[in-house]
Amino acid sequence: MIKSLIFGLVQGLTEFLPVSSSGHLFFLQKLFSVEEQLLPVFVLLHLATLCSVLVFFFQDIRKALKNKKIVSAVAVATLFTVIPAFAFDRLLGVFMTHKYMICFGYGVTSVLLLKIGKGGNRTMEELSLKESCCLGLVQALAVVPGISRSGITISALLKKGLNKQAAFTFSFFLSLPVILCAFIYELKDFDPVFSLASVLSGFIVAFLSGLLALKMLKKYLGTEKLYRFGYYCLVLAGLVLFF
Repeated sequence: MIKSLIFGLVQGLTEFLPVSSSGHLFFLQKLFSVEEQLLPVFVLLHLATLCSVLVFFFQDIRKALKNKKIVSAVAVATLFTVIPAFAFDRLLGVFMTHKYMICFGYGVTSVLLLKIGKGGNRTMEELSLKESCCLGLVQALAVVPGISRSGITISALLKKGLNKQAAFTFSFFLSLPVILCAFIYELKDFDPVFSLASVLSGFIVAFLSGLLALKMLKKYLGTEKLYRFGYYCLVLAGLVLFF
């Protein structure tokens, strides 16, 4: 039960803050020597964070679904994320959880956040088809543990000149189909033999901490202090490398 709560808290916070949830879960797996028995909890944690995004951006999502340009941009970006990410994961296999790969991932995230731009005045509707394709490929890099999906996409959107609110919102529009795909992909390893109380507790904590993380990220982005997470990722890279 305690492990489920901890994993739920870490998943909810790190899924949305620019610090890579996969890298943190790797830390916890090593710390607690987690084996297959907690895998069902991990599978459902993605569903919890998906619910967090749906609740937090409910009104924005309703409006966006009526905008063909935004829907098309998300669809194209998702296509250019899922296929390369799946191929990359299958190609590298076990090496994905090697400490040097995770250290590299955190290093990339750190550099991106420390040099994050201030954005411009563009809106989501102004993204071109080419930019959506490139954004999808950039997001696919987050399959590497240590590379933050939110960090890399928000950074890319700001560099493309989107305003901060548009970059924040569109980044998480992109997360919806990606998190859903990750959840479906993980179902292949789902084991029905588990403690219902453990799964429900982890789910609830991940959902609530996910909402908190989204609120924190929006605040940090607005105050231009998102770069601070870059130092945090730099410390994590050192911890992975030396410990």
